[in-house]
Amino acid sequence: MNSIFPMLLPAPGRKPDLPRQCFPCIVAAAVVCLALLCLAPPSPAAEKSGQKEARVIFLPFEVRLPGQYGYLREGLATMLASRVTAHAGIIALHQSAETRQLSTLLQSGREQEFARMLAGIRADYVIMGSLTGKEGTFELTTHVFARSAGSAPKRFTRTISSLDGIMAGIDELSWDIAVKVFGRQRPEPTQAGRAKEQGMAAFTTEHPERAFREGLYRGSELGLGTESGFSLVTTRRSRKIPIGVKAMDVGDIDGDGSPEIVLATNTELLVYRYMEDYFQKISSLQLAGYLRIHALNLADLDGDGRNEIYVSANNGARPASLVAAWQDHSLTVQRSDIPFYLRPELIPGRKPALLGQAGAPGGQPVSPAIYRLARKPDGSYEKGEQVPLPAGLNLFDFTRADINGDSTLEIVAIDRKNRLQVLDRAGTLLWQSESIYGAGKNFFGTLSSTDRGGHRRIYIPTRIIARDIDSDGKADIIVGRNRLASVRFFKRLRYFEGSSIAALSWNGSALTPLWETRKVSGYTADYQLARTVAPGALQLYFAETESSYPFVFWEAESCVIHVYEIRRTGEKK
Repeated sequence: MNSIFPMLLPAPGRKPDLPRQCFPCIVAAAVVCLALLCLAPPSPAAEKSGQKEARVIFLPFEVRLPGQYGYLREGLATMLASRVTAHAGIIALHQSAETRQLSTLLQSGREQEFARMLAGIRADYVIMGSLTGKEGTFELTTHVFARSAGSAPKRFTRTISSLDGIMAGIDELSWDIAVKVFGRQRPEPTQAGRAKEQGMAAFTTEHPERAFREGLYRGSELGLGTESGFSLVTTRRSRKIPIGVKAMDVGDIDGDGSPEIVLATNTELLVYRYMEDYFQKISSLQLAGYLRIHALNLADLDGDGRNEIYVSANNGARPASLVAAWQDHSLTVQRSDIPFYLRPELIPGRKPALLGQAGAPGGQPVSPAIYRLARKPDGSYEKGEQVPLPAGLNLFDFTRADINGDSTLEIVAIDRKNRLQVLDRAGTLLWQSESIYGAGKNFFGTLSSTDRGGHRRIYIPTRIIARDIDSDGKADIIVGRNRLASVRFFKRLRYFEGSSIAALSWNGSALTPLWETRKVSGYTADYQLARTVAPGALQLYFAETESSYPFVFWEAESCVIHVYEIRRTGEKK
């Protein structure tokens, strides 16, 4: 059987001996034979448990090889579908006009049309794959996306030395999917494989605080080793909150001296407090249905001792932000439909300011200039002084802080490739990271702005916090590290394979790690650092979403709030 498929593959650069139009028919015939031989009834485990068969869409493969291999797009998808069906007992949806159209819609960035079509099919999973060649080897890759919350995207790759091994490679990928996505058991697992699974079990738990007390997580495993000068004291986490969080911040919004946790979804603001060992919801505020929220910040800019809530959002392709505040024991909107994206700038020793960035003519989401905004007597906002910044920076790409202790402000920024940078006031690049920092899912504008008209989607980094956490007189940088992954040939699809949060300090020539939290499996939507009354103690709040889909119409449906108490080594409790 292994000889059937390779016979149909001409050598790279060589014309096939048969007419080109014959090859799709021959491949199709071979694949049909293969499917008939491979198809098996649903696994006994699935029948015994009464599990509902998953509906899985297999999109045509993307094949990028020199030569005439375009016909493999359907053939590889059909082969993978038949093998996964045999191993996992799924319902495969493939080799149809619908799957080809779905692939075309994704390629062209028409995601809303893709969403409507996908909703009509009522699929549980989407699987897409690619075949590429490089330096004499070939790489088969599949990406599996699940509709259910809690099922993070999964990527599987197999490398083969020649196209003669393509069937074996597809079979290995199908077993990867059957075992790791659908929970099937591969016959006769190796001892090495069993040992590896048992070794990983000790590092997966839903109770990090309990695990910390029991000693499962030591400082080095959490990234807070003793050499960093910091240690993790306690961790707390909420129950699952059934919302899709877009942004979060922490601060005192009611003036009682205790912090509140403010969360934003696309439909409401929610306020939580940690009281009596529980995270308790105390208030909420419905938002206009046309808004798309992409950032939330707390700041006391009016000097009344309570933080206002600055929500940066857009309506279509234009800014439409709002300011809310705590008043009469509930949240109220002070001003809505503000024609600027908003971010408070809080620099020690300087007067707080509200920065704003407007939209651009022609429906583009952002204009190049950033201004300090002035509040008028009627509550509206107008442009004030322009902030002197290097070209190309948007409102959430940067923070300004004195990271070297010379009383001048450096610019710490995240570029379009998610590299952390340090620039001087003139915009000269002083340092750039090799690792990725600040990658996020939020973006200016809407999906419709990318469907037609060629508007480029502009992603917004996660927040950059500047704070002197080691008391050396220099600002340190705290920033998220969502592990960004992308789908080859579908560049607009991005998802995340876990996340952590890092603190870095300037050593004179580079930002170097102070500590980094243990990687969690979900996507970190937002985070904030707060000091406690204990000397040298910090509280790191962050909101982790259960999953991290690349499709915005398969958003995570729940989140968990974490609080880590971090203390400088040697400080007394």
